[in-house]
Amino acid sequence: GRVPENAPRVTAAASALLTLAFGRVLAQRQREEDRLGAVVDGLPMGAILLSAEGLVRLANPAALRLLAQDAEPVTQGRRLERIGGTELQTHIDAAVRGESSSLELFLAADEERHMTLRFGPAQGPGGGADVLVVIEDVTLAKRRARQLAHAEKLSALGTLISGVVHEVNNPLSTVLGY
Repeated sequence: GRVPENAPRVTAAASALLTLAFGRVLAQRQREEDRLGAVVDGLPMGAILLSAEGLVRLANPAALRLLAQDAEPVTQGRRLERIGGTELQTHIDAAVRGESSSLELFLAADEERHMTLRFGPAQGPGGGADVLVVIEDVTLAKRRARQLAHAEKLSALGTLISGVVHEVNNPLSTVLGY
């Protein structure tokens, strides 16, 4: 067969349309990545994406702030082995196997702090296994729980003392009446 005269123009036009469509798809993907990045960066909880080997792929600003004094510097490509004195590899291995786990840490650097770390599986680039670590500072909640328990103890003590005073007052009133 003979090639039609307008074949090069049709091919060029098709190529231009495909290039334009591909450019739009890439731009849309970039907008979605930027939007997702803004959401992750705006989370009040720390979020760290680790490789199966424990290498930091991504860490949001809250994670950097929460771990600033209790872990080695959390930077991309660096291995995160421990927080405080707690080894993380067992939890990382469990998440790679598809299991979720959590860990509560008590950290006492400048001030008492309680952290909850939740480990879960995540799909990495190329379909590999990654680990998502969500870090939450629960110091305030722990402090409030202790204060509530203390208030309940004081309330129970007040009720007990009130009952004792009432029991002593009844016979005393009788004695005073005579």
